Amino acid sequence: SRRKSLKNLEELLQLRKSNKFHNIGVNVESVIEVVKKSYYNFEKHSVPSAGAIYGLKVLLFYKNNKKIFNSKGEISTEKFEINQIKKTCFYDDKYFSSSSILIAVTYDYDKYFGKYGNCGIRYASIECGAFLQNFQLLLSEKEIYGCPLGFVDNDALLGIEEPLIYFIIN
Repeated sequence: SRRKSLKNLEELLQLRKSNKFHNIGVNVESVIEVVKKSYYNFEKHSVPSAGAIYGLKVLLFYKNNKKIFNSKGEISTEKFEINQIKKTCFYDDKYFSSSSILIAVTYDYDKYFGKYGNCGIRYASIECGAFLQNFQLLLSEKEIYGCPLGFVDNDALLGIEEPLIYFIIN
C-alpha cells in the first residue's frame, strides 16, 4: 500500500509538470466522493484545523450545476450555467470546456477572523492546503487529473467572496 502511494505521488508530480490535463469522461460522482473523503471523511474531518474551526466551503461547478459542500460535509445544489464560466473566466476550449469541472475552495472569513484576527487567513490557507493535497492524491488513485489555479477572473460571477484556491479538471 505504501509502495502504491509512493507510485501515485511520483505520477502526480510528473503530471504537474504539464498543463495538458485532459480526462475523458470524468464521472462527477467520483469527484464528489473524492471531495467528501478529502475533507469530511466518514463524518469527521480528514484535515487539521486551527481551533477546530473547519470553516472551508468547497464548490463544484459542472454542466449546469453548482454543488456546495459546507463545513459539515452537507451538500446543496443550485442551477448554474457553466457557459458563463467559459465565456467570462476562460477564453477557449483548451483550458475549459462544457465537460470541465471547476472546484473552488473558500472559507468563512468571520469564523477565522473572529478567532485569530488578521492571522485567520493563514490558518484557513493551511487547512485548504491539506484538503488540496488529499484531493489530488485521491483523484490520482482514480486516474483523474487536474491543475490548481491561484486565480480565476470573476469571483463575483461564481458567487465567491473569499476564494483560497481553484482547481480545474478538464
